[in-house]
Amino acid sequence: MIDFKFILIMKKIIKISSPTCMECLALDKMLKKDMVDFSNIDCIEDPSAVKKYEVFAVPTLILLNNDEEILRMTKINYTEYKNIIEEFKKN
Repeated sequence: MIDFKFILIMKKIIKISSPTCMECLALDKMLKKDMVDFSNIDCIEDPSAVKKYEVFAVPTLILLNNDEEILRMTKINYTEYKNIIEEFKKN
């Protein structure tokens, strides 16, 4: 009997933001321009997520691989942003 094991790598991006944050709105535009699927968490509506992900400033962008954090960016840093997008798009 052959035992096949499959490893599913599931990367996802979570953006934690506030609706009144101008940097958050700019980050939205950057993500949409780069055609990146992401989950948006409003820090005001979902304070439990803020606590779970230990967010202290917005916007915060977190790259998860199988629900384990592998990269994080707080505030807009173009170099860090590109690193997260490149890592997200890798197979």
